[in-house]
Parts: sequence; structure tokens; C-alpha cells
Amino acid sequence: MQNDETQSFLADETGQPSNAWLNDQALLLFDFFGPAALNPKGGFWALGRTGDPLRPSFAAQEVQPLHNATRFVHCFSLAHRFGFAGAERMIDQGLEFILKQHRDAQHGGYYWAVSNDGVIDPAKQAYGHAFVLLAAAAAKEVMQEASDPVVHLDVPLVVDAGQGAHWAAAH
Repeated sequence: MQNDETQSFLADETGQPSNAWLNDQALLLFDFFGPAALNPKGGFWALGRTGDPLRPSFAAQEVQPLHNATRFVHCFSLAHRFGFAGAERMIDQGLEFILKQHRDAQHGGYYWAVSNDGVIDPAKQAYGHAFVLLAAAAAKEVMQEASDPVVHLDVPLVVDAGQGAHWAAAH
């Protein structure tokens, strides 16, 4: 339980967290996850409690699930709105990784888990495709002026993925 002084600082007149406090918390999270999460090979590292990349010694490959890359793109699209320095780089790297590693260029759709060496889990889940759509829409909204073609992810392609042949058992 917080004391009255702390509570009044965090809460607005309705008792809800204040916008200023929420904005400060968001900026702290962007600082925490920002540069440390960038994997120099592409995509993003998952981070531990201290903000250091998780690199399990037993892992033969750096597995990157689709929802991880897409969430980073969405979150740093929000960070871009806050004016967070480096947000565009995070968005670009995430979109590039999604398109080059997660996307099934032959059958359409997006693989659930990949590494820089290839596909780890070829499942194409509606849950993952919903995150691709969320990431694409968020990035498109904040990066409208960008000239990098990766930023202009083809949103209809993502939507079409839910209706394509890749859902068939043979794919």
C-alpha cells in the first residue's frame, strides 16, 4: 500500500494513474528495451530482468517467435509517437526481420518461430498473423514519410494470408 503522498503523485483526481506518470513509465520501458534488444544478426533479443539479452547456453539457435518481433515493432511505433530516439531503427529492423525471416515467400503467411538460419516452427497461427497486422498498421501510421520500402509492409498481403492456401495441411 502506498502512502497518501505517493498515491496523490501517481493518481489523478479520479484515483487513476496520471497521464504524466504513465508516460514516464512508458519512456522508462522504451529505455530499458531499446538498444539492448537489437540483435545485430536481425530481429530482437528477449531480455532478462536486468535488461541483458537472454542467450541460453543450451540453445543451438537463436529462436525468435513471430509475436516477439511484431510486439517490438508495435511498441516502438508507439515510442516513435513519444519522440523516442532510435524508434525508427527498431521499427525498420523488426519489419525487415519479419519480411525476410518469418514470411513464407512461397506459400504466403508467416512462420511462428525462426532463427537467422531458417524456420524453427513452421506453424502459421492466426494469433501470429494478428500481430503481423498490428505491427504493420502501427508502423505504417508513424512511418508514412519513410522511404525505406520495408516500412511499407503490404497490409493487404497480411490479411490475405489468413485466406490463402498456406493454411492447408500440405503447407
